Amino acid sequence: MWGLFKALISDAVSSISALSATESEIILNKINEEATKFFNQVMQMDTFTLRQEAISTEKFP
Repeated sequence: MWGLFKALISDAVSSISALSATESEIILNKINEEATKFFNQVMQMDTFTLRQEAISTEKFP
């Protein structure tokens, strides 16, 4: 899903004629960095979290 949004954002940023190629690249890299951080944080499933979920759903021995 992120790949699709990334492509849409890239097209939008590339179409802004006032930006140089370097500026566009900096913007796209920053957006990618922030999105990656967000998805890593949201999708993070460490052992503590997994155990807490198992306990809350009574699937933990």
